Amino acid sequence: MIAQLNDAYEFLTSKRPCGPKKEAIRAATYDLAKNDPNKEPFESLPEDAFTDVAPWERQLIQDKICGMRNSLESA
Repeated sequence: MIAQLNDAYEFLTSKRPCGPKKEAIRAATYDLAKNDPNKEPFESLPEDAFTDVAPWERQLIQDKICGMRNSLESA
């Protein structure tokens, strides 16, 4: 489960050594995947939460990012 986050982090930091912290990546993933104003605080989640995402969560995140990109391009 943790391997996906670690693999992605190693790839990112091999390209950009001053990359973000793993916790920041997990927090951003959580924010994008859980669009609920009543969600529990990220800080209260287990240490391994959002080190991996389900395929449907991955698609949701991709759709949100594409939507943000499209809204920026049309602005």
